[in-house]
Amino acid sequence: MNLPPKIYPYSRISTLSQLKGTGLDQQIDNELLDKLSVKYNLPIAGGISDLGKSAYHGEHLKHELGAFLTAINDGLVSTGSILVVYSLDRLSRLQLGYAKQIYLDLTNYGVHIYSTLDNHLYKAHDIGSEVLSSVIFERAHNESKTKSARTIGNAKKLINDFNNGVRSPTGEPVAIKSVGSLPWFIDGYDGAIKKHPYYWDAAQLVAKRIIAGVAIPSIKKELDKHYPPTQPPFKRDKWLIGTLRGFHKLEALQGNRTIKLQGTKHLLEGYYPKLLNDKDYAQLIAARGKRDTYPVRKEINLISGIGIAKCSCGSAVANRRRDDHRATLFCLSGTRKENDCDGWYMSLAYAEKAIIAIGKDVFINMANDSIDTSEIELLKLTLKSKQDMLKTLNQRALENRLPTTMLDSMLTIEDEVTDIQSNIKRKELELLKVDDTLSSQWGALYSDVPPVTDSDAREKLKTLIKKSVNNITFNKLAKSHFNLTFEFVNGHTRQVELNKGVMDWGNFSHKADVDMTYLTKDSDISRKVGLEVIANLPIEKDDL
Repeated sequence: MNLPPKIYPYSRISTLSQLKGTGLDQQIDNELLDKLSVKYNLPIAGGISDLGKSAYHGEHLKHELGAFLTAINDGLVSTGSILVVYSLDRLSRLQLGYAKQIYLDLTNYGVHIYSTLDNHLYKAHDIGSEVLSSVIFERAHNESKTKSARTIGNAKKLINDFNNGVRSPTGEPVAIKSVGSLPWFIDGYDGAIKKHPYYWDAAQLVAKRIIAGVAIPSIKKELDKHYPPTQPPFKRDKWLIGTLRGFHKLEALQGNRTIKLQGTKHLLEGYYPKLLNDKDYAQLIAARGKRDTYPVRKEINLISGIGIAKCSCGSAVANRRRDDHRATLFCLSGTRKENDCDGWYMSLAYAEKAIIAIGKDVFINMANDSIDTSEIELLKLTLKSKQDMLKTLNQRALENRLPTTMLDSMLTIEDEVTDIQSNIKRKELELLKVDDTLSSQWGALYSDVPPVTDSDAREKLKTLIKKSVNNITFNKLAKSHFNLTFEFVNGHTRQVELNKGVMDWGNFSHKADVDMTYLTKDSDISRKVGLEVIANLPIEKDDL
């Protein structure tokens, strides 16, 4: 491919904070580029920039500079072209051998390098260029190495100070800015960690909306209207969906910060102001663990599309609604013959009736039932036993009365204690996910399923179901015979068996009783709930 040689300006800055100064501007001199274009009779190509990419860690090689090197190797950059840089250290701050390899990958393919700092054109097989480039690369690496050591040392000191109770003059933790970045709702501008005066309220709004079941796109629109991201650390007119989708993953929500230095993680508990208490945080995690609802159809079903319905084969359960309003649920993978599942179809009407009847029972009739915490109590008893055992062994070790053969046992018990503590914390967090208002919300519902024409009511009910139900598992036992397992956020589980009743398939307006028996997981209570076939709703024989 005979492409004409060109002049390619390249600029790089290590941190995006340098954009606030002249870090990038001083690397791009249009007047100089014009002079070089005239001098070497070459056109100027589009600029290449690596913003916020460290040359000390080689990050830029995975981005624009790396792409440029690949283009040279593929023959897309012609011999005689010139790469213009402010200084050779823009190309690399790696160790000398790695830095020179980048240099050779350019010059050996006939691409010259012009450095504006020393006004020198570096060319292949030129002794002056070889010596000068080696000196510059070695010096750049050593400077970065020294700076990195200084940065790490400073961060370690600030971490130790925090752990020893050192605080700013106003009482807040001292901002550690040299490593990592602060969350967008935290302000460390004056050297102390505080609530961001503008974004703190925005972050609380995001948390409240997510817990309430509002979809991320809707939250974005509300933020764009009331809290446009025009202040630092942002500088744009609209919020990014990605920023909000990853919101629940921020450990700063509970006030903690983890800093990784030289492969070691340092956990700073209580470093940030706590945005959410434990219960709200648990409900936030629970809400984001399920898919956002998107009412893309005029007729909204209550079961599929929110990540709670699955077939016993593990596949997702999908919904199909035809023009005549006939609606069915089915196993997605089984229908596509993607696994060993035979596939099945079931009337959506029955599943919706079941979730309403059982949901009201779980959150109203069973509201006064205490949540089963026996497993946690058992774990706590086991933990105490292990801790007592470990305390005894430690005392014997201090008295030199512990056989060496027991040292491995001590290590094993220490690991078991850590595992049990983590398990207890995880299970307690699960209990906190339960929304205190679920009982009242279910109590306000009518017993009947809202008609398919009432989109608003069905959308609100679907949001409530998403907050209340962890999983619904559909298991086909035989033709027209299903077992459904409902797992609710408050720890209750219901198993429902649906059998086709005796029906006149030519008359769709009559009432039919369908046997639906469910058992609580920790009692012998059983109830029967009568379901009605919705009037004028055609149902195929194979649908149930």
